[in-house]
This record gives sequence, C-alpha cells and structure tokens, in this order.
Amino acid sequence: MINEVENCAYCTAFPCTELLNAHSLQNISSRNEYIEKTGKEISVVDYRNFIEPYTGLFRLKKIRTALSEKDLKEYKKFSTKADFAPSAGNQVSIKILYSILTALLVEHNISYAKLQTLEKKREQIMKTLWTIGFYGVFKKDSLELDAKTFLSQKITGMYNYLREYFKEMENSGIHCEIIPLIDKAWLTPMGGLRKEGWVIRLSFGGEPKSVKTLNLFKNYIQRLDKKYGKQAFRYFNKADMSIIMN
Repeated sequence: MINEVENCAYCTAFPCTELLNAHSLQNISSRNEYIEKTGKEISVVDYRNFIEPYTGLFRLKKIRTALSEKDLKEYKKFSTKADFAPSAGNQVSIKILYSILTALLVEHNISYAKLQTLEKKREQIMKTLWTIGFYGVFKKDSLELDAKTFLSQKITGMYNYLREYFKEMENSGIHCEIIPLIDKAWLTPMGGLRKEGWVIRLSFGGEPKSVKTLNLFKNYIQRLDKKYGKQAFRYFNKADMSIIMN
C-alpha cells in the first residue's frame, strides 16, 4: 500500500509540471525578487500578507532540503478514465471514429494532479470537436467554422491553448488548425483570437475513407443533439456510438 504524501516536498516526482505551472508566484522567493520580476513596488507588510503565502515552491524546496531519501514517498498512480461505451459494431467508419475519440489524452500511471489537468484538457478538446462538428460546414474534405460562431461557444479564445489542443488531436489522427483570412489583426497583442479574420478547420485526412468518417462524425453529432438536446454532449464525451448503430 502506498502511503499518503504529506505534501509535495515528500513526493519522488517533486517538482512535477503541474506544481511548476500552478500559478505565477510559485518561483518567487523574496520581496525584492517580486519587485524585480513584476516591476511593481510593494511594502513589506503587503508582501507578507498577499504574496508570501503563495510562494509555495520556495517553501517546499526548503522542506525538501531537510528530507532524507527514506522520507520520500511514491505518489499514488492513476489513469485517465476509459469510461467509454462498448466498441461500436463492424462498420469501418464507425470503428475509426470510435478509436479517434477514445484515444484522446489516454495516459497511465500518472499523479492525481496530472489526472485533473488531463481531464480538464480532454473536456475542452471534446467541446472543440463538438462545436466544429455541429456548426461547421463542409469545404471539400474538411469542416470549417467561422470565428464568431466558434468563440460564442465559450471555448478558450487563446491561440496558444488551442494550438496545444490541436497537437493532442494530431496524436489521434485529427487535423485541426486556425486559418487566418487577413494578414493582421486576427490576434490581439496578448494572443487572443478576435471575433473575425480567421476560420477553424477540421479534417481526418484527405483519403476517401477519412472523408467518409468525417461525414459520419457530423451526422453522429447531429443525431445526438436531436435525440438528447442539452444532454447530448455527455453521450459524445463518452463516445457512445449506439445512436448510429441503430
């Protein structure tokens, strides 16, 4: 049985990516460093009350230096849930679509912190796929969606986050990209996508089999929406293919 880890300093995986990216104050170790990195003056009292409590990594490192090898503990390991409906029939396109949706962000032997990160990311990726599949229109061998409609669905509008999602999609055989329609002004100075000047495009490749799968993908989403309404995404997120097997 794996013992509980008292705090992150005792973990054999310290410092993990999730800890390092928890918030921007993690690596701050003093008031002077805060002022230097942010360019903002702050009193000693305000630093102690409002900044120092969040300098977690600095404190954890101090704890870590006082620990011996025998004090360190393995973290409890998790896997991203494979809570999917049974594989859907023998039709080639259905099997391909099922394998695409169930392969997204599947990892094993990960920490609880990473599990939470992956589950949130997968939900955002699935919402992105749902939105393009539901609202997108066919352009040859791809689905295309305008900027305003995509952003109206409250999915992240930050270009760097979407590129990260697209990279994960590529691992499952999905090609998704932002296509600028103008040379400038489709992005804000901070990297946010504006409500015009670009489209988002989705495809499963250019082969006839892939185009057939893309058609099935859109039909699958439309049928889920027609039958389940506001609950439809829950079935999509589980890759429940029963509606296109009947």
